[in-house]
Amino acid sequence: MTRIMKCVASLVVSLIVGYASMAAGTLSPMFNEFKSESNCKVVSIPRVAMWAASIGSPDPLMSKIHSMKVMNFEQCDSSQADRISRRASQLAVGNEPLVRVNDNGERVTVWMDADGDKISSIYVFVNQHGRELTLVEFNGSFTADDIEQLIVRAQDEKE
Repeated sequence: MTRIMKCVASLVVSLIVGYASMAAGTLSPMFNEFKSESNCKVVSIPRVAMWAASIGSPDPLMSKIHSMKVMNFEQCDSSQADRISRRASQLAVGNEPLVRVNDNGERVTVWMDADGDKISSIYVFVNQHGRELTLVEFNGSFTADDIEQLIVRAQDEKE
């Protein structure tokens, strides 16, 4: 998964910088629609927790992320995986994904909500061979430059 994330990170920066004014449909309704399914776990990190985590953080982007949600489905059957994937595509209708990566059946799709150069939400949808699905929503107020700086720092740290 590390190789996929490096590829996704590079593509996200390139596409966000180039298409920052393109607004994607919101995937937020998925959290309420699917949270009651037996194999679904949802974790919400509210604004106060994100603020507390940003105190003393060397990463300036932390203070710009207001909240985060993670929804994970374990041991999906193909019918459930198809239904969830279709719903994500429906909610983002009218907007092409910023990034779409398929690495041996592990698929990652990234959408964002933006108004001009201000990004309010980034959605990362991961489908691991149709058996495990994860949707991550980052809400905040950041720009493509903020994300680019984060990825550059992460790549510098790995070298």
